[in-house]
Amino acid sequence: MEKDTDLRWESLEIVPDEHSCIASQHVKGHRFLCAETPTLPLPGCTCERCTCRYEYFSDRRRGPRRAEELGEFSMLLSGPETERRARRGRRKSDV
Repeated sequence: MEKDTDLRWESLEIVPDEHSCIASQHVKGHRFLCAETPTLPLPGCTCERCTCRYEYFSDRRRGPRRAEELGEFSMLLSGPETERRARRGRRKSDV
């Protein structure tokens, strides 16, 4: 069984400041797997001194992705009527 934070999905994001070059603006908001993150300064950087930095994330995905994580179906999927194991089966032997 895998741990909650799987090292395969650790990621970095390049965070430029307001004076950063165009190259850093193109990757702004993009998360890279740690092994695939470009080094700083980025190729094509035009700044005399690069001020970009890395921000670490335990997962490259952003926020909740499933409906149940978003809370959309929580009211529909709760209650005894949704518990299928409590019902009788459909076989003749279940009657």
